[in-house]
Formats: sequence, C-alpha cells, structure tokens
Amino acid sequence: MLAAWPGFMSMPLAQSQPTDSPGRFSGAPAAPAPKEEAPLPRPATAPLPNLGSPDAADLPATEERRILRDLRRELARYPDNFADPELNAYLDHLIAKLAAGLGTSRPHLEIYALRDPVLNAFAMPGGLMGVNSGLIAAAGNENELAGVLAHEIGHVEQRHIARSIANQKNAGLWTLAGLALAILAARSGTSSGDNVMQAAIAGSQGLSVSQALAFSREAEREADRVGLRLLMDAGYDVSGMVGVFQRLQAQGRMYESTGPIIPSTHPLTTERIADIQNRTRLVPPKPPVDTLAFRFFQARAMVLAAQTADARLQLRKVFDARMQPGIQIPGEPEPTAFVRAGAAYGLALIELAEPKTGTQATDVASGQRALAQLDRAAKEAGLVTTAPGTLRAQAALPESKRMLVAEPPQLLFARARALSRLGQQADAVALIQAAGDSGGMPLLFRDAMAQAFLDINEPAQAAAILRLRLAQQPDPAPWLVLARCYAELADKPGQLRAQAEHYFMIGAFGSALQSMEAARKTPGLDAITQSQIDARLREMRDAKRIEDEELKKRGEMTEEQRERQR
Repeated sequence: MLAAWPGFMSMPLAQSQPTDSPGRFSGAPAAPAPKEEAPLPRPATAPLPNLGSPDAADLPATEERRILRDLRRELARYPDNFADPELNAYLDHLIAKLAAGLGTSRPHLEIYALRDPVLNAFAMPGGLMGVNSGLIAAAGNENELAGVLAHEIGHVEQRHIARSIANQKNAGLWTLAGLALAILAARSGTSSGDNVMQAAIAGSQGLSVSQALAFSREAEREADRVGLRLLMDAGYDVSGMVGVFQRLQAQGRMYESTGPIIPSTHPLTTERIADIQNRTRLVPPKPPVDTLAFRFFQARAMVLAAQTADARLQLRKVFDARMQPGIQIPGEPEPTAFVRAGAAYGLALIELAEPKTGTQATDVASGQRALAQLDRAAKEAGLVTTAPGTLRAQAALPESKRMLVAEPPQLLFARARALSRLGQQADAVALIQAAGDSGGMPLLFRDAMAQAFLDINEPAQAAAILRLRLAQQPDPAPWLVLARCYAELADKPGQLRAQAEHYFMIGAFGSALQSMEAARKTPGLDAITQSQIDARLREMRDAKRIEDEELKKRGEMTEEQRERQR
C-alpha cells in the first residue's frame, strides 16, 4: 500500500534544516557571508544598499543563539502557537523550497503558525519566523503565501534584525533575553501584544524595541529584492508578490500598523510596490502556482483557528461558498478543483472538530458526514481512492497486486479519525499505517502520523513512532506529544522523562531538572531505569551550572530570576 508522497511534496522536508543540524531546533543560527544578488532580467535601476556588508554592526552568534532559545521557550508556552505537525510539515517544506535559492549561504530557518486574525508574517532573531492564521486564510494561492515568506527570508538572509539589535548601543543584552515574549507579541501584531510590550519596556533600561524591530524602507526594499529572486528560483510567478502586497495594503491591516509600539515594522508604501513592479516588469508572466497541499494546509489552519461553535458555523458558510463551481464570490479565490477540494476537506475537519457527545448515534452521524466530505475532496482533486474496509484484505496480497492509494496523508489521517468515530478502530489504524507504508514519509509527517494515532486513542502506536523519530532527530515538540502518550499509558516515569527532555531542548533547564527528579522518585523503578535517569540528571545539572555561570559573568538574570519576574 503506497501513499502519494511524491505527488504531495516535491522535495524532502529535511532540506529545511541546517546541514549541520540534527534537528529542527539545533545548530547555531548561521551568519551568512554577504554575496552578490543575481539580478532580475529588467532595465538597470539604482542599486539597493547592501545592508549586510561586512563592516556593519552585527549581533554575536552566541547572543543570537540565546535570544533564539528564549523565543523558542516563549513559543512553547504561547497559547496561540498551533504546534500542529501537519501545518509545520507544510511550512517547513515551503520554506525549504524558497531558501534553496540561497545555496550554501542559507541561514538557519524555523517557522511557526500562530492563531491570530491579523494579516501578518514576521521574522525574529536567529531565523525564527512566524505566520498568522489571518494571513494564511487571506492568501489567494500558494504563490501569494510564498511571496510573503520569501520577503521574510530576505530579512533573515540579510540579517536586518540582528544588525538592528546590535545597533542598540545602550541596551544590555540581558534585557533582550528578558523581552523575548514582548518581541514575539509585538511582531505578531496583536493588541494584546501591545499591552505586553508596554509593560515590558516600562522600566528604565533604555531599550528601544521599536527601533530594534522596525525595518527601514531600505531594508524592506532589500528584502523585496532577495524575495523576488527566491520566488524566481523556486518557479513561482514573481508578480504574485505585487498582487498580495496590493491587497494587503488595501485592507490596511498588514505591514502598516502592528500597534502603537511598533509602527510600520513593514512600511508598505505605494513607492515600494512600484519598485517591485519595476523590477518584475520584464520577467515573463506565468500562471500563479497553486497546490492541493496548500489548499489542505489553508483549510486546516482556518479550522484550527475557529475555536468556538459559532466561529466554526461561520467558517462552514465560507467553505460551502467555495464549493460552488463557476461562482466567483468577491474576496474569495476562484473555485478551481483544488479550491473545492480544500473546502470539502475543511468541512470534514469541522465535523471532526466538534466534541464527541457520547451519544453513539450523534457521533456516528458526524463521522459519516466527515467521510462524505473527504470522498468529495478526493473526487474534486482527481485522486484514486479505495474503500477503507479493503485495506486489511489488500495487505495480504503481493505488493504488485495491491491498489495504489493516491490520497495524501492529510486525507488518510482525517479518514482514520472519522472511522474511529464510527467505531471502526481496526480500519482507522490500517489507514494511518497505510500512509507510512511507502517509507517515503518526510520526517515531520511522522509527527503527524503519531498525532493521528493519539487522536484515535492508540497511544502505544504513537509512542513507538515518536521514539524512532526522536532517535533520528531530537526536537522539543515530539517529546511533549510522547509525554502525552505515556500519560495515557499510565507510565508516569516515561511521562516525566519525556517532559524533562522537552524542557531541556527549549532551554528551560530548571523545569527539566524538576521533571527528571520527579521521575527519579517514582516508586518501583528498576535498576536500569534508575541508572539512566541518574546519568541524564548529571548531564542536565552540568548544563544548567554552565549556563548559570555564564549568565552571572555577563550580569544577566538566570532562568529562576526571570521566572520570578514573570
């Protein structure tokens, strides 16, 4: 049984990782050497300033790593961080595709999807990027989303943020570390973020966060230049960047107002749009790129952002409207087959997002409606499908006689969740297993596979996948899911140890030690497990001691001191 990985993603997700990094969160943020940009084929214009020149002030790599680590720690706590494996897998793939044009100078990049209606995407120190659900929902196609993210990669590649922070001569870097949450809140563009930011800078430290985070028009133009080249290299229509920026400017919600603290962090002026148009006017036009993967990604983000029954009801109306062929609704994408497939998938997810009632007839009805919408999505996308009930029978056949399952894993995982609601647990398990049978599943979709098993109450299967995945690449998020698996399996030591590893990877050494010490005190541990825990405790204590000593040398607050100030 084969899942349709080649048709779903055209490049391995692992390419989004630094070449010297064993996982998404490891490795130092690279400081790429400045290089000449490949010019777009258009008339010569005044050269843009190279803000990444060697003599410009720069943030030391050690400081940037520490700011990045603090931002990761805050993101782990951030309630509006989706932390969804399927969303992460798509974004990592898209970022890898765009950043491939940077070649050996590609910096470290990691991207997060956030629940936030504000149309915004942003870059932060260390190559950390964020994209709001509002922007994902508003993107007309993958080409438009790629245009915005290519621009943000341009800021990272030219190190605009790091250099801006380094230029704050009067600011102690311990202040920056302590303001990680404020930086995140301000860059997301929410009003609540403004409040956090106001409180964070109310002291007399003298740090001008607005100056550190706001981009000059020169920096924006340079990010546009890099972004346009990346779009071209990745095969996208470069005019798509103009289109999405014009639409966002018209809505007046992105790149113009991220609140009273950080005004015009992305100054999107008519002059700047004209500059992009001038740079692209001789580039041969091509149809904008859209993909089924983007439509599924967009629909999933929209459903996850709808947290109330009323919000899901309104979203259902949006998806129903998109299902009408030949009817163009103002403000909505043209109802192509991919758009209709994404809408049907979204309608299925809405059914599955409704809490189980405990009433068998009601839960079965929602599962049946979800399956009907998934069949509709597959039909709209022109995918070959096979009835879930035949999967186990086919497994006994020689591989040459098995039917090809051409559905991408998103559909298979959703079908499994629907079948579980119908009480067809064996078929649900078989579907999730079928998604990974080809062996070509990208690493981050292993996380999604584990999450799917956990969603259908199969924690042992999920834990087995995560243990193998973490042995390949240790990232913090899978450790947290593994802790949930162990909790459902009533394995208290396993739960605490997995939590400890999660905290350790995001730099919360104190919390890591607390969890590991609690695991050590669990009654009934065998000698081997006790020895493993003791060895890991020594490693964690050493790491925390070294960290605290370094912080004290620099006059910065330790983790415990920062926590007391929260």
